[in-house]
Amino acid sequence: MTIKQSISKGLGAITPSAWADIVGAVDFAAQGRALNMIARLRSGDRDTFLARIDSSVKFAATFARWRYGWTQVRRTSLSTFGISVAQNAMTGLSTGFSDGTNGGKAAGNMLEWGNSTSLAYGFAVSTTDGVTLQNVTGFSVQPVPNNTIVVMHAMRSETAGVLHFCFAAPNRIDGSCPSPIIDNTLDGGSF
Repeated sequence: MTIKQSISKGLGAITPSAWADIVGAVDFAAQGRALNMIARLRSGDRDTFLARIDSSVKFAATFARWRYGWTQVRRTSLSTFGISVAQNAMTGLSTGFSDGTNGGKAAGNMLEWGNSTSLAYGFAVSTTDGVTLQNVTGFSVQPVPNNTIVVMHAMRSETAGVLHFCFAAPNRIDGSCPSPIIDNTLDGGSF
């Protein structure tokens, strides 16, 4: 907590006793919000915040699903959203959540939850890797890119009450078009 817990001398009308009351009220309010959030999460509700995707690791060899590393972020500029990159800059919070702190865990992309060994977003994919598109040569489903800003949800499962983090962001479909067919045997004749 950033509030000074005690003072030894009075500050005008704020005596050490009054200051202790203020600190107690602030602590109670902060704890009450945290307890309220925990109670809501236990009942299946969710709490949301902004997060930046930092990394991805494929969940299983044959599914287009990834576990995502993340960091809670906040906008660094108070100006309205604009064209300038600086106006839309985000920064990680030193006291915020992440996949590696505060009991955090890797997050899942809710849009990937329906993917299977043969389908990703409804597209037929290779059953050996779960990401290579079957009907379009050279293209595959990719994880959500690093540095993507998402709305992260902290939720608890209904039965076991296990805390998990999830977001919804589209995956990239990446690849390159095959070389065009070039037929140099055609002769247009002479004119």
